[in-house]
Amino acid sequence: MIELSKKHLCLEAELVEHFFGREDQALLSYDEDSQRLLVAPSSSSWFAKMHKTSSFLLKTKNLKGDRSLAIHSILIDHEIDAQDRPLDYECNASAGWIKINLKKP
Repeated sequence: MIELSKKHLCLEAELVEHFFGREDQALLSYDEDSQRLLVAPSSSSWFAKMHKTSSFLLKTKNLKGDRSLAIHSILIDHEIDAQDRPLDYECNASAGWIKINLKKP
């Protein structure tokens, strides 16, 4: 599960383990047209070549292994509703990225 909470993307431990392992940084790329955020591990050099990215710190959220990404700047820059809510997402395990829908339902 992925949710927006206090202007942070909160990722549950299972997703974190699968996509990021022990990495502390994530690459983010926001597509304004679709209002989707693409997230990949910082070690994904092909992702960085294919998309305009920014690096964000994956913070430890709890002892279960959930992590969070502070996305204040993305929300403000693109005037996205920052209300806490669960987010729809799609995982591409073979490519190693997560596509997150930031549109409010």
